Amino acid sequence: LFIPNSINYVIGYYGILYAGKIIVSFNTQLTENEVLDIMTESQTQAIVTLSEYREKFQNLEKQMHIIYIDELPLE
Repeated sequence: LFIPNSINYVIGYYGILYAGKIIVSFNTQLTENEVLDIMTESQTQAIVTLSEYREKFQNLEKQMHIIYIDELPLE
């Protein structure tokens, strides 16, 4: 979960719990290398984030699922 403190963080947090997955929360001020180290250690398979961080995760889009929560359709 790579989202600053906001309503989107809460939505992402409970969405991940609802899906039965484990939450690894990232500080959004970490560098790309620091994020990669944590992702490797925690065996992260997907990232829930905002589209404003697309550039930070652009290199990872082929390796794992990147979910931009602010681009999901509202139903």
